[in-house]
Amino acid sequence: MDAALFNVDGYAAVAEVTGGGVLDESSSQYIKVTTAAEFLAALNNIKYSTKTASTVYKVIEIAADLDLGYEEAGGAATTATYSFFTSANAPLMHPTLLTTGVSSIDIKAYNGLIIYSKTGHTIRHAGFNIKAGENLIIRNLTFDELWEWDELTKGDYDKNDWDYITIGDSSSASGRVWIYHCSFYKAYDGIVDVKKGAATGTTQAENGVTISWSAVLPGSSNASFMKDQ
Repeated sequence: MDAALFNVDGYAAVAEVTGGGVLDESSSQYIKVTTAAEFLAALNNIKYSTKTASTVYKVIEIAADLDLGYEEAGGAATTATYSFFTSANAPLMHPTLLTTGVSSIDIKAYNGLIIYSKTGHTIRHAGFNIKAGENLIIRNLTFDELWEWDELTKGDYDKNDWDYITIGDSSSASGRVWIYHCSFYKAYDGIVDVKKGAATGTTQAENGVTISWSAVLPGSSNASFMKDQ
């Protein structure tokens, strides 16, 4: 078949995004996680600067729903272990988030990575900052429960600044990111924010960010979460 048939715009084709590549699940660079602790440990093992190439994780499969709020994922004790895991701005009103907390998780210092779920598992109570790396795929994940009513601004949602994903908010640039087949429920602020650091070079081929086949949905998959406040 003529390869030119597939030479189309979009799908990160220009930016040559391949993530971590096609790996067998038995590979030492493929990790399957089912808990918050396992997921954070996996993120700690994506850094080329601290690992040999054969032991750096290139594919992280999320095989269960993950509750990643700051308190429910270990709070200060976890931050002491993983500096990329910190508290986001503290919730003000929502009873669930007041208990779970909201975390801010950096995905950084990687070079070729896939984070995905085979069955669309859900990540709750966390925002991700993609920075200081390139060539990332986020696939088939659901993001939920990152919202509360802001009485101070009557719904303008500026104070807490919670976004599900932020790309490029860093002194070190980050590019070649492909987000697809993901679902995003109502967020306090942004769904995916792309900022000025979302670039690793001077040409389109070095900088691409693609979001495709993803859904932005109202409310929450958990009806009681929206009603509790």
